[in-house]
Amino acid sequence: MGDGPPEPGPAGHARQRPVPDRREAPHYHTSAITARTAPQLFTTTYQRVVYYTADKPDFWAATNKDFSVGQFFPYVIKKDHYGQYVLPENTGNIEYDISSIDPTSNYNYTADDR
Repeated sequence: MGDGPPEPGPAGHARQRPVPDRREAPHYHTSAITARTAPQLFTTTYQRVVYYTADKPDFWAATNKDFSVGQFFPYVIKKDHYGQYVLPENTGNIEYDISSIDPTSNYNYTADDR
């Protein structure tokens, strides 16, 4: 590598060997086990984190069903439940309850809504 701009394209990318240090879960949804182990490989995650009541949740149990919930933080979290450093998907975003204007804006979906 010289003093000029980086070489473009796959060849330049391969020579520079960038090391990823951030992770974004596909569609902001990942398993509890993945969320718990990802900090071993990536220092930072960028997402709206989904938290679970168990590492291997049973959403269809007859009693004591597990559940998941998406938690939205409009600010940086230094260390969450899974040990992740979380950058928010949209810093400063605030979600308002507009259900009186749009009743469909806050439907609650469960594992039964497949």
